[in-house]
Amino acid sequence: MSRFPPRQQTLRATIDWSHELLTEEQQTLFARLAVFAGGFTLEAVEAVCGAALDPFAALLDGGLLLREQPAWGPPRFRMLDPVREYAAERLAPDDGEVTQARHAAFFVEFAERLRPSLTGPEAPRAVVVYAPDEVRNLTDTLGPVPSPAFMRVVKDEFDPDHRMAPGRFALAI
Repeated sequence: MSRFPPRQQTLRATIDWSHELLTEEQQTLFARLAVFAGGFTLEAVEAVCGAALDPFAALLDGGLLLREQPAWGPPRFRMLDPVREYAAERLAPDDGEVTQARHAAFFVEFAERLRPSLTGPEAPRAVVVYAPDEVRNLTDTLGPVPSPAFMRVVKDEFDPDHRMAPGRFALAI
């Protein structure tokens, strides 16, 4: 007997069928993409997953990824939550640790690039333009034990006197 209700068993069987049609390289990329909670750009995929365009295109063509075109900037991609959960189950522990470390490093660097835009006259625009698409990825980067480099960027920008309680970052954005 399955631990999933019948309607979820059907969805899961469909995702499983799609997954089985993928090459090993595509399956690896599929699993690694599960580290992105809030969607991603091709730049993020290249930095975090080290992926080539061909396996990525196959996932997109196979319906395992959704493409969105924001009003500004490059296209963004995401997985539906049930697909992302399935992909996360397929991420090997060692590969998962490495991919999560790359994810954290990418978003620490992203936050560092964003920091200059968060002061001065462009600050309100920077938060509106950059933050909504990356909030879930940035907060996932914090995790149960935030990266010291990431916390330094967050604390210096949003809480220079270091009075903000840990975990209050999402509210600061």
